Amino acid sequence: MSLVSNRHTVRGTSRPRSWLVAAGAAALALGLVLGVPVTAQADRDSRHDRGQGNSAGWYLALGDSLAAGYQPGRTPPTDYEGGYVGRTLEALREEKRRTRLTNLSCPGATSVTMVDGGGACSYRQGNQLDQALAFLHRHGRHTRLITLTVGANDVTPCLGVSTDPAVIQTCATQRLQTVGTNLTAMLTELSEAAPRAEIVVTNYYNPYLALHFDTVRSALVPLTTQLQTALNQTLAAASAGRAEVADVATTFSSYVTAPVSATNPTPTNVAMVCAWTWMCTPYQDIHANEAGYAAIAEAIVATF
Repeated sequence: MSLVSNRHTVRGTSRPRSWLVAAGAAALALGLVLGVPVTAQADRDSRHDRGQGNSAGWYLALGDSLAAGYQPGRTPPTDYEGGYVGRTLEALREEKRRTRLTNLSCPGATSVTMVDGGGACSYRQGNQLDQALAFLHRHGRHTRLITLTVGANDVTPCLGVSTDPAVIQTCATQRLQTVGTNLTAMLTELSEAAPRAEIVVTNYYNPYLALHFDTVRSALVPLTTQLQTALNQTLAAASAGRAEVADVATTFSSYVTAPVSATNPTPTNVAMVCAWTWMCTPYQDIHANEAGYAAIAEAIVATF
């Protein structure tokens, strides 16, 4: 299988980065990637519809583990009605109380698995996108909002493919192109299937800012910020004219390096990651905590 689904041919964008070698070393040393290893198959079909009729509209959530409300140490670790999705639904219900939710997201999802299938989750329609389109075939005229979080899991595997900078750079370039291509195609199909819906793509914060506290690898923080920037620029380019972008990166103060205060020299962006993710806890996990999911929801609601 090619990196880009044979089904979609829309051109994307890419930004090759030689600094991925150093960023990869940091990620591998922490034993972290921007995804969740999931071994169990999950049937992510429309059984998560909350009611079939007499509703004021639908909210369809798509994407990866962030959309699935993943948090470490919880059983189960996913919460398809919680996380940022649940808070966004609450905001929608302030205007229309009977808005219903369908969350088809899957931990570990990439833009490729969303259009080609495979990965941790199985769908009756074969992949997450086609399952979403089947849902919209029934409810598209009454769907108010579609959110989509995808891209990180496409790119970060490049950090472990090789120690050769050229190989890693080539991989990253291809993966960013894939994200742009597949996201463009997905947004086109979703907007056609739900012409009245607002579509919002979330960009990403940088969990590796927590390396600031690692005396050996703190110099890698600027490099991980460049990786975050390259991915978010690709998401923005693919979304242009097709979807709004919820600026999660700015909400997390990702690029604010000034100290928190005169008495606290911690950079603001580092402090935000520590406050809103599990990176500065024993879990050393990249996912948002309850406060972080609330912040992501605020970034989404700000696009309305």
